[in-house]
Amino acid sequence: MLPEEDDVIPLAPSNCLTPRRLLATLSSLFVIIASSTDALAQGYATSTVDGAWSYLPVSPSRRAASSAIYDPVRDRMWIYSGRDPYWSALGEVWNLTLRASPTWQGIVPNGGVSAVWGAVPGYDGARDRFVLFSGANSAAPFDYDNGTRVLALAGSPTWVNLPSSGAVPLPRQGSAGFIDRARDRLVIFGGKTYDVE
Repeated sequence: MLPEEDDVIPLAPSNCLTPRRLLATLSSLFVIIASSTDALAQGYATSTVDGAWSYLPVSPSRRAASSAIYDPVRDRMWIYSGRDPYWSALGEVWNLTLRASPTWQGIVPNGGVSAVWGAVPGYDGARDRFVLFSGANSAAPFDYDNGTRVLALAGSPTWVNLPSSGAVPLPRQGSAGFIDRARDRLVIFGGKTYDVE
């Protein structure tokens, strides 16, 4: 289970006790804690081999409601957007290498899509891309977007707006989701849209 905002993780560094996101990599080398409270914009990694904590020189600005995936091909975490303290969508792309010395890198993809926060993320391994559905793009009253964006990760990362057909779900933010590899589809659940939860 992912920790909530105010959960305390035992043995974590003392100034990183209220993380927003915990990501355990499939390579089992590191557990990443990235804090995005108003007071903190920093991260730590602990080796799952010896339990030693190390500080990550975090470059992304503090944010909430970003979307993240683990990329097994490159062994790194990718994050997209999030919102700043004024509820504006950041629209940035960053990745964090997870081997030996974890390092953040800002990415400027080709193409362009409208910035949103709280999008449903998924890693499409069959096509090597970061899939994002919906999200919000402004402060209250929220302006929701139910588009589907994909970031092709191979070579020079490139944004593409993915056309949708059929009964498109209501726009939303804060949903849970995953890629169902057996059926080649993105599955989403819940979220918030137009004051309906």
